[in-house]
Amino acid sequence: MTAMIRLVLGLVLLSTLSACSTLCARALGEGASPYVGAEFDVDIIVHSVTNDDPISDSPLGDVVIKSVFGLLAFISLPLDFVVDTLLLPYDLYAVSHIDAEEEDHSALGAYD
Repeated sequence: MTAMIRLVLGLVLLSTLSACSTLCARALGEGASPYVGAEFDVDIIVHSVTNDDPISDSPLGDVVIKSVFGLLAFISLPLDFVVDTLLLPYDLYAVSHIDAEEEDHSALGAYD
């Protein structure tokens, strides 16, 4: 019985880290591009170690916020990579479909 409880708790803990950057990047309209969630994580990690984009007015608050987001993005990066890999066929289809539509619109615009 305790093994079952551990399994359920482990699955619940994993679900809390379930590729949140992949979902956030797609919800924010980053578009359907391959590995958009992993790219989002890397951007967060890079911004957490640089001082080019302050989040808050307080330098201490800025460091704490960036450190927490950077750590969470670092933890989430492997999971986002897996989910992005599972979504790769859809993303490649969507990218090719969008490119084909843009070519059709540009071709139609040339004849107007």
